[in-house]
Amino acid sequence: MTLVMGILNILGGIYWLFAGLMMFLVGVVFTIIPASYLIVLGILEIANATKLLPHPIKVMRPPKYLAVMEIVAIVVCNVLAPVIGILNLVFYNDEEVQKCFAQIRK
Repeated sequence: MTLVMGILNILGGIYWLFAGLMMFLVGVVFTIIPASYLIVLGILEIANATKLLPHPIKVMRPPKYLAVMEIVAIVVCNVLAPVIGILNLVFYNDEEVQKCFAQIRK
């Protein structure tokens, strides 16, 4: 989910940039912040997903900050990211997932 959302967020950020360019100067000013937020969020999600995908995962603790950032993405009109963010928070708080991350720390 994190990898797919990362790709979609980067594409959404690029869309915001192009939409701002189509409206010229006024549009660019109002679309740079949402576009940059989505692109940064997408890069962080992809970087985190590459650490979560291999069999011995390389992350020491669940990345709850990404789930919170996905929930905050509703502000930039991203409707799917908050759903994924809430699901990630639920999964990260699951007992089995907590045990898995605890084994990695040892």
